[in-house]
Amino acid sequence: MQLSPLVYWVAAAVALSPTIAHSIELVASSPWSHYVIIAPLLLANCLRPGTAFRAVVPRVGVGAAVLALAMGLQLLGIGADSWAIAQIGLPLAATGVALMLGRPPVLPMVLCFWVVPAPYFLFTITTPWAESMLAHGAGSVATMLGADVTVSGPLVRSGDTRLELESFQGGIVTAIVLAELGWYSSLRGERPSWIGGLRRSLLFSLTVLAVQPAAAIVAVLVFCRWGPDLAELWMTYGVWLLTAAICTTSIEYQRSRKHGFGQ
Repeated sequence: MQLSPLVYWVAAAVALSPTIAHSIELVASSPWSHYVIIAPLLLANCLRPGTAFRAVVPRVGVGAAVLALAMGLQLLGIGADSWAIAQIGLPLAATGVALMLGRPPVLPMVLCFWVVPAPYFLFTITTPWAESMLAHGAGSVATMLGADVTVSGPLVRSGDTRLELESFQGGIVTAIVLAELGWYSSLRGERPSWIGGLRRSLLFSLTVLAVQPAAAIVAVLVFCRWGPDLAELWMTYGVWLLTAAICTTSIEYQRSRKHGFGQ
């Protein structure tokens, strides 16, 4: 008897439920992790009817092995008290089920890796020098433009108010989102491939070297004009949201030009 595809997805979700529950709790309590909402939206657009991806033969053995690896990582992560390890099992499990069923295609399913919040140690690696450099650069530009600010490390002062850049505002989140958009750009191209996706992810992520300093300058100018709350909101949410909106709009516009409007 052939089981419904839904059974496989539900079974995988139940098996990985401890990690799913922890990931939901983390996203709910950590504003820096809210960027994960982009991945499901991009994946849904890639898999909507009419999207051209080649049908693949179900690879039950490979899919089962990937699922077993996902379960093993969950057990290892829980045993080692490292949810960062356990969370890797979530996108692997989704990929395993896709391989077993032969759908969705594996290349779009790679976007599931961006559904999992990045381990926090990635932010601590670059702190405090990353956000301090951004603050000093943005403060210098703001001073040249006539703003009255002083900078000490990641702390920007203007009069009696202060704006402190956090470790997750140093550019890691933006780089992660840009890498995701690079993979998405490859998926929406003529011939999606692993090499093409990796290349575009790398190229897109490197643009953080221009995007994040520009974002910090905007933050300092907003801070001087409207206070720290709006500047903090910009650095926490606005940067990656605007980046995602601009990139996806550009990607879809270029795609529509190649394939003809209305298709």
